[in-house]
Amino acid sequence: MTRAMPSTATPRAFRRSILRGYASEIERLGLMGEIAERVPPEVAELLRAPNKAPAWVPGASLDDILIALVALRSREAARELGYRLIKGGTLEAVLAPIISFSLTFVGGDPASLFSRAQVMASVISHGIQLRWEKTGPSAGTIKIVTEEPMPDSSWAAWEGALSVAFALTATAGEISPAQPAPDDRCGEVRISWKASGRQPVR
Repeated sequence: MTRAMPSTATPRAFRRSILRGYASEIERLGLMGEIAERVPPEVAELLRAPNKAPAWVPGASLDDILIALVALRSREAARELGYRLIKGGTLEAVLAPIISFSLTFVGGDPASLFSRAQVMASVISHGIQLRWEKTGPSAGTIKIVTEEPMPDSSWAAWEGALSVAFALTATAGEISPAQPAPDDRCGEVRISWKASGRQPVR
């Protein structure tokens, strides 16, 4: 378990585009009806009509969707959703300037992206902090802090989102399952990789 860390002062919230990405992925999986039946009515309404959602969607609503997804499929499905939101998904264009800058000027390896994780998170979310700590030439830890507890399915989605760094930098790597603190409001994700000879995707 990771040691306790100070929490943020703002509850988690995510841009409407995140909800749209969730809805698109769930439609692709053919699970809209089943998930809508498992989440609270107000969350089902948002999921079925994401364009009518408020500009910022409470993190707890996305938690409900991910919990239902994992119950119907697996924890890996939540990871895959997190990955697909960024790689080829609704957020790729939003984050493209930061990704391009990191790959061009910061180093071009996964660490160059992980070091900018908080900048990227601040574009699409409130109430969540990500801090990168490099522990070796090809390894490090992302520490995530939130105001309220996150369920395991939401930690899994973050793991999937972080794994996009490997595809963007043409590396093979591993994202270990998150290790939350007892209060589930902060946790560590250990990351390692091996460089390849291919050029990063810019």
